[in-house]
Amino acid sequence: MRSIFIVLTVIGGILLLLALTAFSYLVPNPEYVLEYMLENPDKSSIYLVRNDSVLAELNGNRKSPLASTMKIVVAITYAEQATSGKIDPNEEILLSDLDRFYLANTDGNAHPNWLNEIQQLSKVVDGKVKLKEVAAGMIQYSSNANTDFLIWKVGLEEVNANLEKLGLSPHDHIFPPAGSLLVPLAFPGLQENGQLNGKVKDMGQEAFAKAAFDFHKRLRTDEVTELKAAFEEIIIDHDFQYLWSNYLPGSSPQAYAGLMKKLNSKTYFSPAIHEQLDPLLERLMTNPANQQWLQHAGMKGGSTLWVLTKASYAKDKAGNTTELAYFFNDLSLLSSQRLQQSMNAFELEVLTNPAFRAKMNEKLGN
Repeated sequence: MRSIFIVLTVIGGILLLLALTAFSYLVPNPEYVLEYMLENPDKSSIYLVRNDSVLAELNGNRKSPLASTMKIVVAITYAEQATSGKIDPNEEILLSDLDRFYLANTDGNAHPNWLNEIQQLSKVVDGKVKLKEVAAGMIQYSSNANTDFLIWKVGLEEVNANLEKLGLSPHDHIFPPAGSLLVPLAFPGLQENGQLNGKVKDMGQEAFAKAAFDFHKRLRTDEVTELKAAFEEIIIDHDFQYLWSNYLPGSSPQAYAGLMKKLNSKTYFSPAIHEQLDPLLERLMTNPANQQWLQHAGMKGGSTLWVLTKASYAKDKAGNTTELAYFFNDLSLLSSQRLQQSMNAFELEVLTNPAFRAKMNEKLGN
């Protein structure tokens, strides 16, 4: 009995040590984000501006996949057209029209979670929701289905025309995210032969983007049921997901920090556009605690299994302005989890801690 007790005690100690190690790995740590950048410059890039001065930069003009951070451009296009009267933010949209673009188990439950929220808040009437709520779901929940719908509504050409108007360079053309997941359907039979991923790899990003838009358009037709049924039969394996992640529209942190500066100024866009845009990007300002020390602040992030991106802006009550964009790619699962746990803490340190900003400037300043 004594020997059994000793063994159990040892096992318990090992389990406790493992639990403590896991906790220390996943507890928010702003220093970890900075350390990861310094130790992994091949996977990291950042551009930080404080009061119009570049405080930190690493690979600032290097293009890498944006994931859902690119949805900021779709949101701006929506806000511009809502302001001009081209679209009506109060138009009632059938949830069934949004469902055309929803591919189950592909968005981390973003779309179902948004649907649950609007149902709980009684924003759904007779199976319809206002267009402005669709836009909010695209940004605040990162619904890919809502993104594809809004691209349909405002026009993909108009979204991509905004890249040049906004001075976003470098920047790949944006394409519909839900449509992009259907690209394997363009090569029937190849998956069974093990040739699908090689074919997708060889097609290149431009052809991939065109195929994504073609499938997006087909989801808007009577083919939608057939396409979604076919999608359920294919296997989106790890290798295809990696190719897909790297084909996503890319840009640089310097370009997105510049866009954040336009948003932060409150003068580049008209007050009418900000009236449509701010409720989408600045949800954190609904928190009374943030209202105590910030005049305004907004952000949008994105992720895949390998990618983490974030672009944000803020102006505090003392008048200090901050624009920050930082991107990671080719992450391991553990690194991705640790970074995700620490990104909010990192951003808070950037905004509130002069010593931390000084350290960043020392390590990453020009």
